[in-house]
Amino acid sequence: MIRSALVLLCVLLTGCAQAPAPPRGESVTVTNCGAPAAFPVRPRLFVNDGSMIATVLALGADDRIVAVSSLTPDRTELRRRLGERVDRLREVAPTYPSSLENVLASRPTMMFAGWGGGYSESKGITPARLARHGVAGYVRSDSCLRSEGGKRGTMDPWVAVRTDVQNLGAVLERREQATQVVGDLDRRLDALRADRLPGPAPSIFVYNLGTDAPVTGGHFGSVQGIIDAAGGQNIFADADTSWLTGSWERVIGRDPDVIVLLDRPDRPVAAKEQYLRADPRLRTLRAVRENRLVTMPYVLWTSGVLNIDAAEELHAVLPR
Repeated sequence: MIRSALVLLCVLLTGCAQAPAPPRGESVTVTNCGAPAAFPVRPRLFVNDGSMIATVLALGADDRIVAVSSLTPDRTELRRRLGERVDRLREVAPTYPSSLENVLASRPTMMFAGWGGGYSESKGITPARLARHGVAGYVRSDSCLRSEGGKRGTMDPWVAVRTDVQNLGAVLERREQATQVVGDLDRRLDALRADRLPGPAPSIFVYNLGTDAPVTGGHFGSVQGIIDAAGGQNIFADADTSWLTGSWERVIGRDPDVIVLLDRPDRPVAAKEQYLRADPRLRTLRAVRENRLVTMPYVLWTSGVLNIDAAEELHAVLPR
């Protein structure tokens, strides 16, 4: 898997926009969340969250990044997969940006973030607000909002990854590298499809966080794409969104074959496993009784180029 991640290292990524007003000067127009959006050529890029940072680094566009946020929770895992270049990035917030001013202080001309992953109406960090300050906001494709109810998710998860890579490749002047990244992704997806598991697809529950109710992935998110590619069946596949707060009743009713515990320093996997084994209802789940609890890094499961690593690693441990 590390070798495969290094292949991705060699490719550059660029961005597309959802902000309507481009900064002055030369620009590139791409389609972001279904609408044309203009981005500055050779932008000063602000990137939020480990998976989006990984996508830009995989495309070799380190030189475009002026600041990042929410790197700290994923730093160790990203360093293991992408090398020490991660440590040369300037982190201005250990979690998501706290305010619009927190973003603007680095003087970016473009921001790469997602709804629920950096963009926030309550904090005033939106593509529209950024545009007023001459910053073009690119929305990560898996988080594009639908008009009805503001739910996230408008496209297949792997289409979302390809779209971001190709758009960012155009904006960051890394088209050739973007083509390499997409080609590598498609070859690896084809290899997984050719190695289907015998028998019915194992049912899978991805446990991100939460005790009163679990946060997990639905039909439109990276969780669905990863599980499908690995040969499993997401027990929340009928949820019409990307990330959601599910219910323990659903988990108990579906009694998954495998539970994936997403690990991050601020969301330790040990606490999740302890909760599953201590709760009188959940400890009777088949996956808990048979110790089919799989620990995987959280950063691999949020939309980006590392999703293929997650699919390969999950495929390797599913029951056969």
